[in-house]
Amino acid sequence: MYMLNMLFRINKPAVAGGGPPNDGQFEPTPSPINAVSLANSKCWMRAGAAGNPPEPLPGPPFDRHNPANWVNLEKSNALIPKLPAPAQGQPTGHEISIRIAPSPAHPLPAGPWELDYAVAYGRPPVGGGPYASPFDETLTKVRTTFIKEKLQPDIDANGNVRGWIIILGQVAQRASPRGVPAGVPFAGDLTHRYEFALGVIVRNRTTGEVWHFGEDPEDDVGG
Repeated sequence: MYMLNMLFRINKPAVAGGGPPNDGQFEPTPSPINAVSLANSKCWMRAGAAGNPPEPLPGPPFDRHNPANWVNLEKSNALIPKLPAPAQGQPTGHEISIRIAPSPAHPLPAGPWELDYAVAYGRPPVGGGPYASPFDETLTKVRTTFIKEKLQPDIDANGNVRGWIIILGQVAQRASPRGVPAGVPFAGDLTHRYEFALGVIVRNRTTGEVWHFGEDPEDDVGG
């Protein structure tokens, strides 16, 4: 299980030299890296030893907002390894998700809050693999686009916003293509590189104010 952690801040201070203070950018990756895994923006996370369940996930629900459940890979692109070949009709790879959350240093004021998001995959112009996305809509269709409006946040016991989780699904398309028998050499790429655009709108439902954030991360699937 892998998750991209994206932190944002509203009402940023004015930018030196001009430009809007709310610049639409997610918070940068801190330097040095924060010891708390989910305090690091623009970093891929891997489920850690204490929270590394098989997929699909068993109950009770896996808490994606708990930093103790994640190992920070400390970079904005990650190699997501293949899982063993599944039985026919079974999920084929790691579950991939994106966490959108306010920076721990800048929590959201009173809400209520909601999120609109759009995620769109596309094949990069150089390299990569034969698919535009690692996800399947059905067994015969690749899924490239994920859109949802008015997504409600996860709230802690004190009523504070923990964040939003966007679950993209389990990897279906992998670098070593289906149909290559075990032990047969494969002369193609062992890694598929996928680029995608992420755009979110954070909305205060009381005031009607909105903040926009966007990023173009990437992930590699295979190995």
